[in-house]
Amino acid sequence: MGLLLLVAFLSTDPLLALFRPEFAREGGAAFRLLVAANAITVLLGLAPTNLKYQGLSRVTFAVLAGCALLQLFLLYLLVPRFDATGAAVAYAVSLVAMYSCLAAIALTRLWRQRRS
Repeated sequence: MGLLLLVAFLSTDPLLALFRPEFAREGGAAFRLLVAANAITVLLGLAPTNLKYQGLSRVTFAVLAGCALLQLFLLYLLVPRFDATGAAVAYAVSLVAMYSCLAAIALTRLWRQRRS
């Protein structure tokens, strides 16, 4: 995954220029934020599956709903001022918050089960 991140970060401008040259100028920061956020979700991606397997779908849904509301709030605040970069920040913050929260819940439950 590190290699993929490195390639994505080093070749942002040529990748975005494939669509239109102005994308490379305007979308570089947003692209890098989205790549970083998705890399983090890949690392934490099994947490929701683990919670569903343990019968905690409601917990998963509650965290998902809370983070969706967080994203809407951040979009409302950030997009008017920062355009695409603001949208990317809103997406990254809400997605990383959701997966981090789900991973923390899953790890806490696992730790408690191992202690008993």
